[in-house]
Amino acid sequence: MSDTIVIEKGVPMPQRNTTHNYPFAEMEIGDSFVVPKSRKAGLAQAARTYSTKIDSKVKFTLRTSKTVDEVRMWRVV
Repeated sequence: MSDTIVIEKGVPMPQRNTTHNYPFAEMEIGDSFVVPKSRKAGLAQAARTYSTKIDSKVKFTLRTSKTVDEVRMWRVV
């Protein structure tokens, strides 16, 4: 058995299969959506990642409802 690594040339890299769980790309300033409060941490992280890695021109804010078990995300910039 050989531990030699073979270098190959001309092998095309597959396209990245990127899917987003939230509609950040479709949102305009003032748009919002609601998710259950249990998804708050994941939603906040997804918004940060979108703003830093995909489109640095957009910003979002998140507010938690005190009466309903939900959070709302707005696009603010």
